[in-house]
Amino acid sequence: MSTLGESLVEIVVSELEQNPAFRERLKKALAVEPAPEPKPEFIYLPIVAWAKHVQIGRSKAFELAKDPTFPTVMSGRARRVDVRAAEQWMRERFAQANARRSA
Repeated sequence: MSTLGESLVEIVVSELEQNPAFRERLKKALAVEPAPEPKPEFIYLPIVAWAKHVQIGRSKAFELAKDPTFPTVMSGRARRVDVRAAEQWMRERFAQANARRSA
């Protein structure tokens, strides 16, 4: 005596062999498309907009932008902040500051 699972598998296999339409419907139902490669998302904001985004003052944002290690790019005469790189830069700075405080 076969189990219900075995019976179901036998029925599906039989249908796959005999019914091309069923085969195509099953392929579509079970199709697992590969996830698309994540596209790098670059977001550049003007310094003032970035300051609002991270809730710091305008003058502090311009002070940070003068630091040569701070991630900015020039677009003509306009300086823009690379938002993701700036977040990473700030995390590293906070970690350094916390390490100095606890030492």
